[in-house]
Amino acid sequence: MGATMTRESAHMRRRIAEGLLLAVWLAGAGGAAAGPNDEFIACIYPQADRPNEVIQTCSKLLNAKGGNDEARAMALLSRGNMYRRTRQFDLALADYDAALRLDPNSAALYTSRGNAWRGKRDYARALADHDAAINLDHNYAEAFSNRANVHADKRDYDRAIADYDKAIELKPDYAIAFYNRGLAWKAKGDRARAIADYRQALKSDAKLSQAAAALKTLGEQP
Repeated sequence: MGATMTRESAHMRRRIAEGLLLAVWLAGAGGAAAGPNDEFIACIYPQADRPNEVIQTCSKLLNAKGGNDEARAMALLSRGNMYRRTRQFDLALADYDAALRLDPNSAALYTSRGNAWRGKRDYARALADHDAAINLDHNYAEAFSNRANVHADKRDYDRAIADYDKAIELKPDYAIAFYNRGLAWKAKGDRARAIADYRQALKSDAKLSQAAAALKTLGEQP
């Protein structure tokens, strides 16, 4: 029960903080008409399957007046993520760089920029950014998982598995980390551990089709 209450409290604190950021943005813009609530929410809570619309919404918001540094950094992060999703890595990096100038202690910004460097196959810079994110937040499961992905790309599977282990320790239902760790075990020739991780990935997220497909390639039923 304590863990559930903690998660709920954290969620409530985040919503309150975002509400305050929105209020600051609107105040700086001279009122709601200059920066509508729905645009702010649509930008920072994006529909991942409509990246171009999110980019347009965030751009409109960023081109408007108002917004303190943290609020603008959130909008830049969201737009950067959508640029990265559409493989526009240079534009994503530009947004992450701009956001980090506004909010230099954001672990989310560092690991997101690391993902963009990974997209450009600049693994040294990717690892440096994921390291920075982890140094800022030692409990950031996504940063460990993201760093593991880079190690896996470099075929350094032992380091990848160690980072996936940590990500799963911090977030026990982390389906994609289980799946990716399964890929690393498979690359090392450990079929049993790969199958176990694919099954755990599906247990955590029954819609993770990659895990089901991976099981079938090993002659196993999902």
